[in-house]
Amino acid sequence: MLGLWCHFFAGRIKYILGDNALADFKKFYVDTAILGNPRALELAASFYGVEHLIFGTDALLDIPPAGATKEILATIDEMNVADDVKLAIRQRNILQLVK
Repeated sequence: MLGLWCHFFAGRIKYILGDNALADFKKFYVDTAILGNPRALELAASFYGVEHLIFGTDALLDIPPAGATKEILATIDEMNVADDVKLAIRQRNILQLVK
């Protein structure tokens, strides 16, 4: 997940490439297609801003063994954020992006 990578390496990006590059990385939109790790989603939200975190799944139809939609939704529910933030991640952010 690019979002998680950028969060962990934000200091390095700033040091090597400068403030402008770091600001450019924060313009990305990232998705929730990470399994069972609410803290990783919280880190992505803290780096990019909640409005840049969009619900996404690698297997839309949730067909085993690749389907993970239920797991991703449960992971969003486990995030230590307000309910309105969870709603934004699940649906409002994408609606705002594509309006």
